Amino acid sequence: MSPLLLAIAAALLGVLALRGLLHYKNTVWRWHTLTRDIPGPRAYPLIGCCPTLAQHPDRMFELMLWLWRKFGSTIKLWLGPFLFTVLLEPDDVEVFMTHPALADKPVHYDLVKPLLGEGLITLNNPEHRRHRKIISTSLHLEILKGFVSTFSDRAHDLVTRLRTHAERGEVVDMSPYLGFCVNHSLCDTVLSTDMSGVEADRDELIRVADQASMLAFFRYFRPWYWSERVFKLLSSRYKEYRMVVHGMQDFVCKVFNLKVKMLGEGKRPDGKRLAFLDHVLASDDARATLTEHEIKEELRTLIWAGSTTSTDFLSFFFIMISLLPEIQSKIHEELDEVFGEERGRPVDNEDLQHLQYLERCIKEALRMFPPVCTWGRLVKEDINLPSGYTLPKGSVAVVVPYATHRTAKWFPDPERFDPDRFLLDNCTGRHPFAYIPFSAGSRNCVGQRYAMMSMKTLTASVLRTFSVLPDPNGPKTFSEIPITIGLSMVPTRGARVVLAPRRTPAERAAGSGR
Repeated sequence: MSPLLLAIAAALLGVLALRGLLHYKNTVWRWHTLTRDIPGPRAYPLIGCCPTLAQHPDRMFELMLWLWRKFGSTIKLWLGPFLFTVLLEPDDVEVFMTHPALADKPVHYDLVKPLLGEGLITLNNPEHRRHRKIISTSLHLEILKGFVSTFSDRAHDLVTRLRTHAERGEVVDMSPYLGFCVNHSLCDTVLSTDMSGVEADRDELIRVADQASMLAFFRYFRPWYWSERVFKLLSSRYKEYRMVVHGMQDFVCKVFNLKVKMLGEGKRPDGKRLAFLDHVLASDDARATLTEHEIKEELRTLIWAGSTTSTDFLSFFFIMISLLPEIQSKIHEELDEVFGEERGRPVDNEDLQHLQYLERCIKEALRMFPPVCTWGRLVKEDINLPSGYTLPKGSVAVVVPYATHRTAKWFPDPERFDPDRFLLDNCTGRHPFAYIPFSAGSRNCVGQRYAMMSMKTLTASVLRTFSVLPDPNGPKTFSEIPITIGLSMVPTRGARVVLAPRRTPAERAAGSGR
């Protein structure tokens, strides 16, 4: 190589090195300086805390508890050269949820876009604001009321499938049954009431949903896999991951195209059973605002996010209820008051209004086991927190609802299950950001009313029919429930319980009179 080319190459390398040093000084070094007082595990050059954080999903929950107990309510984590600040105190969480410079998701959410789609969870403004307006309009209360009959039908199917296990008195893992019920309800209410021709695609996605979310979380804590090329080259799990991603994309496209074809042929769905997609396609505003691709992406977001979080939460709920006979007895009393001898009839919207104790139990279970593990936001300017720390511009802020929900100041004796925490009088004066199972602020979950109505219908249908007893070989307390972390928290061994058929009030009265 000629001296001139060597000089040019050396100059280019020098420029690149200088840019690297300037970047380090202006970002990484600055982050170190501004957060030197924030506690956290030891960080090594280049790799940060990865040796501590890159754990198997089955051990991530224990790691999360260790970090919280050792370092307190504000924790500094380095993933390679990237800074993450974990905020657990409600005052800091309020800033996280409401500050305009914390409205956008960080680039790391690109890792879950293949699974969740480019929808409300991963989009930033102004696209997020534009999409949210349309989605909210198509999920307003009157539309949701029309979904209750579908929720009830699918819950009836669930009860039918569980009855055989109940009659045998055997231990059953409810999780796969709950998954099919939740996903069938979602597909019926979000996509179409007619799923003929795509049932196999739908059922396969249900089967692999949890595993796919584990893979996404596995990748998140390994910065060397953030590159798609490196993930493909080095990980044996890449093929499995892409198979699920393509399956979801193909499934949504099939249903969308079938629906558009039906509408083009003048075939209209039953007006009482309109799905979310029917409302979107019938809306001139929606069709003018969202492209066909954007609608498909939102469908992927709604289905994937709704299915995994609801299924995993309901699995926790039934394990918890099996360990709480007195609480379950009160739920049964309320259900008997509402349904009486008509346990087989469909659940309707009026019934849901009367199931106040059941709703409080669901809310308390959401406090103790919120399905979403973390939320992250990009810090777009330096932000001073009420706790006295600073979030540096360009870093990432993270909230962990599981820990925030255990703030003793707002939830005394936080490990005790107490539905009456959610009586109106007991909620008055509570910090508005101490309880955030559906997030809060401008990016709160647009489907939270849908989720609550769906979960109330399902749990009411199961508990009016069965008593739920603990697995004799399973956990005896909540703290013994093994937990795996993916995109949501999952009971590692499923929801293993024993179901016992319940007698109606008349049957019990007749039995006691003998």
